Amino acid sequence: MTDTAAPDSTHVPSWAGPETEERVEALLGQMTIDEKIAYVTGEVNWNYGFYARALERLGLPAIQMADGPAGVRINKGDVHAGTATMLPAPIALAATWDPENAHEYGSIIGAECHATDHNVSLGPAVDIARVPVGGRTFESYGEDPVLTSRIGVAFVQGVQSHGVQACAKHYAINNQEDHRSSVNAVIDERTMHELYLPSFEALIQEGEVASMMASFNRINGEFACDNATLLRDILRDRFGFRGWIMSDYGANHSTATAANAGLDQEQPGEGHWGGQLWHAWNNGEVSEAVLDEKVRNILRPLVGMGQIENLAVIEEFDVDGHHDVAQRIAEEGMVLLRNDGVLPLSGVRKVALIGPDVDGVGAQGGGSSMVRGTKGVSPSRASATRSATTSRSPSRTAPTR
Repeated sequence: MTDTAAPDSTHVPSWAGPETEERVEALLGQMTIDEKIAYVTGEVNWNYGFYARALERLGLPAIQMADGPAGVRINKGDVHAGTATMLPAPIALAATWDPENAHEYGSIIGAECHATDHNVSLGPAVDIARVPVGGRTFESYGEDPVLTSRIGVAFVQGVQSHGVQACAKHYAINNQEDHRSSVNAVIDERTMHELYLPSFEALIQEGEVASMMASFNRINGEFACDNATLLRDILRDRFGFRGWIMSDYGANHSTATAANAGLDQEQPGEGHWGGQLWHAWNNGEVSEAVLDEKVRNILRPLVGMGQIENLAVIEEFDVDGHHDVAQRIAEEGMVLLRNDGVLPLSGVRKVALIGPDVDGVGAQGGGSSMVRGTKGVSPSRASATRSATTSRSPSRTAPTR
């Protein structure tokens, strides 16, 4: 982004207008203190990535969240046989330099989330890549804040076009997986605002992202979930965020500190909130006004995006069409670094395929972004469609530890 204008903290997303606020206040006014605390405390449910229980008395659906940034990770094996479109790695999407591709990519995730009983997609990951060997660098859009912003905004718009909330993660200054719960990112204001935060700002003000995820790490000595400067001063007051902020899975370390700093929901369950948050309220450490603010933030996109009426369902989606888009984006994201006259193949009669993935489809990075694909083509199968004769030589690999 070349625009250096100050952030517009007055921007109101399309899902947060006066009618939405009126309905939110009506729902909030009917909730008991116990219901409010339950609503801001997640619940372990192995059928979903993250989960927050329904409040049936008021007609509020459960918040059913799916990983992740490279396709829908379906935990329930009886939903579409646990499969979804395996999209190219997000960093490959960024390598296309094409926001239209990012919108299509996000749209596939949004459509498949809605069709597999989810109403929140836990992505995109708009962390700036700084550690080449980082275990989740492939989930990012690279090291450039401009490219990350452009791809991320389009991705969010694609997801949310299907009435599914996108979740921007991992806020903030989260750049490595190793020691993620203990690492302390020491950073100055200029570097933070010029490199690491523009993508989150863009997703809020242009993408109208509905939710955010606070990261595991410390920033200048303070955990992200406890960091009022990041959660309130920057995210709310400076960037004008109107949605809700959840913790990463087990990233919250406190009760009153995180609650007063601006965290809206602890995931995955009653770690430091739940009963402990009730006692903090009862002791006067956390006011009911603070709890009300959290509930408002969670309800706002749920109401404004029509998710109370338009419930997530289990239905078929366009398997072939989505796979074709995934393949095209993968092809467009490939970058040929060097070619010593080998490509394009011409007149070649024999090709040797060597390695452990000759007959497999090792096409994803794993972890929370792992997707069980609806379709996949191995190198040996793909080469069999060509005219050249192919010989296969799967190599033996040492066991990992």
